[in-house]
Amino acid sequence: MILTANRLIFLKMIIPFKTQLVDGSPSFFMERILAGFYPDMFPEFIPSIHVFRNSEKWVAGNTIHFTSGIATKDQFTFHACSCDGVQPVELGIDERHDFYVELLTGDFSHEQSRRSSTDQLLLFAVNSGFNNFQQMVTDFFPRGRYSHYRPLRGQIVHWTSFRYQ
Repeated sequence: MILTANRLIFLKMIIPFKTQLVDGSPSFFMERILAGFYPDMFPEFIPSIHVFRNSEKWVAGNTIHFTSGIATKDQFTFHACSCDGVQPVELGIDERHDFYVELLTGDFSHEQSRRSSTDQLLLFAVNSGFNNFQQMVTDFFPRGRYSHYRPLRGQIVHWTSFRYQ
């Protein structure tokens, strides 16, 4: 919602999800997201409780429109809910060729940042809707673990009360 010239403009905040991962395997992102809201309908899936987005536009209270098939004739929104909160984060591959998730302060500063442990990386991958850590790394950095990439800065968009410490 934006207030301009005494009128409110409501923004539709869409989070697009692909149906296939970079390696061509099915993503099951839709099923994993819906498993959190309707566990009886999707008992075989571990629920996804957040998503990483390479932007800084999300704000708690925005409505999330979970959408598949963006900009195609098959586009559809499969669920909508309120954004419960965001956490600034950086994802990257360091000089030792290790993948990292680094929680940042509110102004995207490294001054008080914290890198995630190995256990937290696995938890982050599963909570993001991936089967395992390697699948997440391959999806975010498709040329492989040992390629040099510029880090991705963005937000973890939460639709539950869970937060990383």
